Amino acid sequence: MSYSYTAFWTAAARARESERADALFVDPFAGRLSGPRGQAALAASEAASGMPNPFLPIRTRWFDDRVSASDAKQLVVLGAGMDARAFRFRTPEAVFELDLAESFDHKERVLAGELPLARRTVVRTDVTGEWAVDLLAAGFDRRLPTQWVAEGLLFYLDGPAVGRMLRAAAGLSAPGSEFLADVFGSGLLGTPGMAEFIAARAKAALPPPFCTDQPEALFRAAGWQAHCTLVGSAEANFGRLPMLQPDLPSTESSVPGMRTYLVRAGIHAGV
Repeated sequence: MSYSYTAFWTAAARARESERADALFVDPFAGRLSGPRGQAALAASEAASGMPNPFLPIRTRWFDDRVSASDAKQLVVLGAGMDARAFRFRTPEAVFELDLAESFDHKERVLAGELPLARRTVVRTDVTGEWAVDLLAAGFDRRLPTQWVAEGLLFYLDGPAVGRMLRAAAGLSAPGSEFLADVFGSGLLGTPGMAEFIAARAKAALPPPFCTDQPEALFRAAGWQAHCTLVGSAEANFGRLPMLQPDLPSTESSVPGMRTYLVRAGIHAGV
């Protein structure tokens, strides 16, 4: 399973959420973008876990709130997958979507004829490689404050690739820029549901998915000052989860390894 595969699964989850009477967001493009592949992936995932994933709608809403309220002039979506925010929000004014060509082959076909609300630029590139060169060539202006979005991406990379990505974004960021990401604590890797996925990655000579129990240190080392919100806390709950009380030792998510972080990081002065 790769981040490109899970893009279809995530779109299917967004489509289902959009149909709820109490939807946390409405993405009118998600159903078409997910297609049968995404619906099948979502069904398989829930069959394996025995329940719907409550995290995905919360994550999308958290990112939506920050993107729609951003004062940045540019939005860069790393590993954009089936992200349709350029068609859903008018801000930031310019949106650069970065992903593999195979993802855009599907996405551009599905969205043909739709008009984005922001100025949208597709950048076909590998976000684990030298993507910064391709972004600059596509017209990215490093003098402007930028909002970077890595939603559902870091987990599928390895540690060195995550570090390179954060440093590259910092090096391209003007003052006032910010980086948004989600990060899992290391305890996730020990859960039964992860065993098959980890084994499949090992068979393909890939390292385990990326997790960290020190997200602030991770971002600080790359030139960012991070603020982390715990999923389930007041800032990332939206009435869908039991309210997290991290000060109580009986709360599972009070154990660092079992936490899920939503990260909002600002650029260090002088970077």
